[in-house]
This record gives sequence, structure tokens and C-alpha cells, in this order.
Amino acid sequence: MASARPRKVRLPLPGLLAVGLALAGLAGCAENGVIYNQQKYLSGTKLYVTHAEGSQMPTVIRGNPSALPKADFDQIVRDDLKGSNFGRPTTFVPGPDNPPYPDERVVLVFNGPVIGQAQLCQWGLAGGGGPTPEGRIEILAAFCSGGRPVSALEGGISGVKDPNDPKFQAFLREIGMTLFNPNNPEDNPDHGVEPPVP
Repeated sequence: MASARPRKVRLPLPGLLAVGLALAGLAGCAENGVIYNQQKYLSGTKLYVTHAEGSQMPTVIRGNPSALPKADFDQIVRDDLKGSNFGRPTTFVPGPDNPPYPDERVVLVFNGPVIGQAQLCQWGLAGGGGPTPEGRIEILAAFCSGGRPVSALEGGISGVKDPNDPKFQAFLREIGMTLFNPNNPEDNPDHGVEPPVP
């Protein structure tokens, strides 16, 4: 009679160690940019995104986490966002600093106060902040329809001393692709994810 093989028992990592490893991984990823939280707020996301394709999208930018003049920083952000959407490339153009704002627009807040994503499209939005010594940039962003976000996100990136840094450019493109992703599981009766639009 063959002897029974001993069973292997996997023991979980102690709680604190597991949390520490997870945070270390997040910190490493933050060097290249991390989107912490993204939400779709309005149903029919694909219709909003399709309507924005190929448009001149007003872009309201709060804050300046660089040493460059704000107008130069804003232009770099808009240039890097260009075409970061599904379908025909969208061009991001200056948005008004004060109300009234255009109905469809993008709002980006760099190193600003902590606010809820749903507040990003409100008219009295507080301004962003300036640079940090370690080049850390936190961002809140929304694709707005009127006073409501169609989609919104929060994210961050570390070690950015110059907005022309390729990793910052790549992070901005990821932000654009996230805001203008037409797929919203809530739009589908079975809550399945639609295939990406080519």
C-alpha cells in the first residue's frame, strides 16, 4: 500500500507584511503614474464619448506643479492630451478660467485640495496647487457635461521635475484614455464590458 503524500499547507503572509508589500508595490508604480480611482457617473457614456470625438474640447486646468509659467504648463498638458481618446482625435483647447463654462469640457486639478470627484464639474471649483520638492503630482480629472461628470478619476505620479518628462506625458495620455473610454458596464443590461471601440 502506497504511503499518503503529506499535504502542503500554504500559510498567509502576516497582515502587516502583506499590507507593507502592497504599499511598496504601489509606491514603485507611482513613479510611472497610478490611477487610484475611476468612476463613470452618467449612463450612455458611449454617446458622450462619441460626441466628443474629433472636437475642440475646452480644457480647464487648475494648478501648476511645475517651475514653468502657467500658460506654458497648460499648453504642454493640452498638447499631450491631444488624441488620447477612442475614435477621431480630440484636440484640447483652453477653457475659460471663470464661469460660464462650456457644457462639455475637461477639468484637471493638479495638487489641489481634496474634493469629491462629483464636485469637479461644479462652477465654484477651488484652484490647484504648485510644485512639490520631490516632484510629486496628484491629479483630479473629469470629463464634464454641464455640472456633472460623465467620468472622473484620481491619480498621482512621482519624481516629475519637468512637464516634458516622457513619463508625465505617458501618464497624461493614460488619463485621457481613461476619461474618454466609451465602455461603461452600467450601460449594458447584463453589466458586461463592451469591446473597445477601434
